Amino acid sequence: VTGQISSTRTDWHSQVVQAEAKLLSEFHRWLRREPLFPIRRQLGKAVTTDPANPEAITLFITCSPLHLARLPWESWEVSAEFGQHRPICIARLPANIHTAATPAKKDRRKARVLVIIGDETGLDLSGDLQAIDTLSALADIHQVGWRPGMNVSDLAKTICHKISDRNGWDMLFFFGHSNEAESVGGEISIAPHTTVTMRELEPYLKQAQQNGLQFALFISSKGLDIADTLVYLGLNQVVV
Repeated sequence: VTGQISSTRTDWHSQVVQAEAKLLSEFHRWLRREPLFPIRRQLGKAVTTDPANPEAITLFITCSPLHLARLPWESWEVSAEFGQHRPICIARLPANIHTAATPAKKDRRKARVLVIIGDETGLDLSGDLQAIDTLSALADIHQVGWRPGMNVSDLAKTICHKISDRNGWDMLFFFGHSNEAESVGGEISIAPHTTVTMRELEPYLKQAQQNGLQFALFISSKGLDIADTLVYLGLNQVVV
């Protein structure tokens, strides 16, 4: 007996790879269109003015509305247009920054790091948490997060209290689910079916910023609103 067996199972990884390649191709084609020529011309002048200067040039990009911010601007290979000259780094900048950045605390032997573990339903954070553990020799790391059976109201209060700790933090890490919510600056999921908005966290984040908070890292989805909120409050750098 001869025949052929077919499967209806979808290879989602392959689908994602193909979609990514198509998106990047269309995006780069759009970036080469005439409306963006003035930007490329200014960058060309900057990279060729002092080619012996190895210092990178930073291109700050502000996107509004939000659907433009979702585009993969960091993949723009603009420096390839100008040959072997000064490198060009791409960074995002909110339309408004309310508070100036705070200088780092100089009197700390180790950097203080607050790690918030949020709702990790469907996620495998074991590798991320192991990476955090490797920093323990270099930084003073404190963790707070949800565990089965916890009272979520008490957890929210604990997180707020930790963020505004009078001893201050140098870095804030969040692992878990998050979401865009423009009216409240984004939201994080601290436990299954429980979210806290950045507007609710704002007074505690302001206190943390005044106490020396410099950097935030969010390993989560849909974090553009969150990044804008944190930079607006005066953080030096935010990675989502």
